Amino acid sequence: MSKDRNYHRLVSNVRWQTLSREMKLKANYECELCHVVTHRLAVHHIKPVESGKTYEDMERLCFDRSNLQVLCYSCHRDVHISMQGTGKVGHQRAEAQRIERYESDRVKVDFAAFPTLD
Repeated sequence: MSKDRNYHRLVSNVRWQTLSREMKLKANYECELCHVVTHRLAVHHIKPVESGKTYEDMERLCFDRSNLQVLCYSCHRDVHISMQGTGKVGHQRAEAQRIERYESDRVKVDFAAFPTLD
């Protein structure tokens, strides 16, 4: 768990608790990695909230549903171990892959395709 004060502020409020509950319900209490069905689930941030450069960036990462993954405690632990246990270079590589997946999953809008209101 992060030691960042802003992270703790974000994940200890009612908005996060509500979103976390909604994500678990939407997943039908099934781990997205191993597919075990259980009520003991964590909602994992794919791109770490602490990687946001400002509080607003952190808030966006915290509450962006496309940045969330429902995991059983075992898979959640394994994900965090793999993030930390590979050394600095491995962690940076894994972070770059997570960011790439996160960015590719986001909806991209081509505003040039819309008429202007001139």
